[in-house]
Amino acid sequence: MRRGRKTAASIDERVEKQKLIVLKDKEKMDKDIAILDDLMKKQEELRNKKLLSAITKSNKSFEEIMAFLTENMDGDSEES
Repeated sequence: MRRGRKTAASIDERVEKQKLIVLKDKEKMDKDIAILDDLMKKQEELRNKKLLSAITKSNKSFEEIMAFLTENMDGDSEES
């Protein structure tokens, strides 16, 4: 048998092994993405709670807060 020459059966086996490895890696990646997505949602919830708490504790009126939040939404750009 010559070195460097692969049989079709050998290549087929390697292809099947590689498919299994890729499938396993994909499943792990999907799980990791789901965990990351859940953590990002929890992070956003905490930020929203913190923002709402700050708004509630502030002495600003609803109108003042809305004016502040929307002041640059009219297309006016502030120079930096």
